[in-house]
Amino acid sequence: MAIKFNIASWVLWIIGGFYTFMPHDLHTSLNLGFGLPHESHIAYGIIALIVGSAIREKPNNLFFNPNFIKMFLIVGLGTLGLDYLFHTYFTIETYAGQTNILYYLAKLIIVLYLITRLMRGTVTNKDIWVNSVYFTLLLSLYYRFYEIIGSFSIGQVAPSLKLGTMIITQSNLISFASIWFIAHSLVFAIPLIIWRKFLK
Repeated sequence: MAIKFNIASWVLWIIGGFYTFMPHDLHTSLNLGFGLPHESHIAYGIIALIVGSAIREKPNNLFFNPNFIKMFLIVGLGTLGLDYLFHTYFTIETYAGQTNILYYLAKLIIVLYLITRLMRGTVTNKDIWVNSVYFTLLLSLYYRFYEIIGSFSIGQVAPSLKLGTMIITQSNLISFASIWFIAHSLVFAIPLIIWRKFLK
């Protein structure tokens, strides 16, 4: 099967390459930082390159398909909305900028990739939970890559958890990682369930 290079792939490749390989001085002089560290843009660039490659075989008109657009808006915005609420009420930032615009943009890109997979057929309960796990794993890879290139310790970029009066930090690794895994899986699964049940 011949590879179909669609518009979205090219856009992601161009943006990804630009941010990944742009010299720091050029990045600063063009004022493209949006207040974020240069390393975070490298992480976004890598994600964009990978996702652009992953969706390259999708037909050009997929991204203009009304059903695709509706699914992307519902699942994408629903995921970001729930994630924002979770961060607002159940997390504590241990340093400024842990949840910045890049963080939410990375999540939106991962959602875009996953729904291109889900558009290939009927979405079953298994598909919902399997892709929710994929969402969490891909986001975890983004976190770890960001930590590596930003010289952070493993787990440092994830905010501490606040459950009532109880604070859970990276020092309690099993509880910390488990709650984050469940939370990130649910913020993707819930909008997907709503889309399938009521709005498909």
